[in-house]
Amino acid sequence: MASGALASARTNYIRIQRVPDEQLVSVTSYSAGWLKIGSLDELVSHEKEILERIAATRNGGNLYMANPFLLLADIGVDLSDQARQQMIAAEPHLSALSALPYNALKNSSDAQSIRFHVHGLISRRKL
Repeated sequence: MASGALASARTNYIRIQRVPDEQLVSVTSYSAGWLKIGSLDELVSHEKEILERIAATRNGGNLYMANPFLLLADIGVDLSDQARQQMIAAEPHLSALSALPYNALKNSSDAQSIRFHVHGLISRRKL
C-alpha cells in the first residue's frame, strides 16, 4: 500500500513558476549533498523543492528529460540505491539511459528551441 506522500501525489501535479531566462543558473553552480534521498517516498515528499531547483537551472527540464539521475546528482540530490531502484521500478525505461545526450546538453552554450517544464519527478499513473 502506498504511503501518505505517494498517495497524495497520485492526483496532484506540482505547478512551479517559470523562471525568467536571465535568472537561470548553470547546472554546475550547485553543491553536492544538498538533499539526501533514501526512498521513492522521500523523493516525492521533497518533490516541490527539487522541481524548483530544476526550474531555476538553465535547460533544467531538458536535462531532466535526457537523464534524471544525472541531473538530480548535479543539482545536489543524493539518491540512495534504494531510491534509484524504486524510480526504475516505477519507470522501467530509466534503466537504459545514456549519459551522452545529457552531457552534450550540459556542455552546450546554445539556446534550446524547446524548453521543458517539469511538474513531477515520476509519472503519477505509476504510483
